[in-house]
Amino acid sequence: MTSLSKEHYGVTFQTPDGDAVDGWCEEIRLRGYALLPELLDRELVASMRASAVSMAEAFAADPDWAATLQALAEANQVRVPLVGDRRFLDALAWHPTVRAVCDGLLGGARGYYTLNQQNVVINRPGTAHNQARWHRDYPWFGTVGSDPIGLSFILALDDLTEANGGTLILPGSHRDATTPSDRYVQAHHVRIEAPAGSVIAMDSLIWHRTGINGSDRARIVCNTMIANPLLKPQIDIEHAMADAGVAPPDDPEIRRFLGFGAQPPRSWRAFVEARAGRQLG
Repeated sequence: MTSLSKEHYGVTFQTPDGDAVDGWCEEIRLRGYALLPELLDRELVASMRASAVSMAEAFAADPDWAATLQALAEANQVRVPLVGDRRFLDALAWHPTVRAVCDGLLGGARGYYTLNQQNVVINRPGTAHNQARWHRDYPWFGTVGSDPIGLSFILALDDLTEANGGTLILPGSHRDATTPSDRYVQAHHVRIEAPAGSVIAMDSLIWHRTGINGSDRARIVCNTMIANPLLKPQIDIEHAMADAGVAPPDDPEIRRFLGFGAQPPRSWRAFVEARAGRQLG
C-alpha cells in the first residue's frame, strides 16, 4: 500500500506531529473527539463502577425521593460522584493525561480551567435514558468558536460495545452552531466502541448521545466536564463536600480546579474584603 505524500504547498505553518497528547488535542480540535484507550486499570474501574451503583442506590433509597428522581428524569444518574468517592477526582478528573489534554486546549495563554460538572450515567437494558437523545453537553450555548469552551471526558466503566449501545458521536459538529438535519446525522454519525477504562475526550459542543442498551447488563460511564471558569458549574463542589462532611483537598491547585472560592461575593463589602485577602494578605 502506497503511503500518502507529506509534501504540500501554500503552507505558512503546519502543526508538528508531537507526542500522543498533541495528537489527541489535534483530533479534538479538528474532528471533535479522540479516544484515549484503557487510560485506567480495569480492576480500578470495576471498583469505581460498584461504588457508583452504590451511590445511586443510596440516593434513591427513599421511595418518595425515588419518585421525584423518576419524574425529573434524574434516575440512573449520580451527580458529582467525586464527593462520595475521591477516586473520581484523583484517578479521573485530576489524571495527568486528562490535565495534559486540558492544558493543550484550555490552559496556557487561555488562562486556567475548572471542573464544571461530573455525572455518572447508568444506562439500563431496554430503557430510554434521557442521554439517549442527541445533544451537546452545553445544550443552550448558541455559538461555537475556534477554541473549545469546555472538554468532556467520558470514562467507560463498562466495555462500550455495539450490543450495549456504545456512545454515538457526530464528527465535526462542534464547529457549526446549527443543529444538523436528521438525514445528515443518520448518514455521518459514528459509534465509539472501547474497552472499560478507556476515555472518550471530546469538545463539549460536539453532538453526541448514548446508544440504546440491548444487552442484559447496565452500561455505565462517567462524564467529567472541564471548562473555562466563566461557565457556571452545575453544582457548588466546595459546599457539596462540606454538606457531606468530606474534607476539602489540601492542594491549592486542586481547590482552584474544583472552584473553591469562586462563588461571587454577596455584597460590595464582601467583594472588597475578598480582594484585600488576595492582594494585601
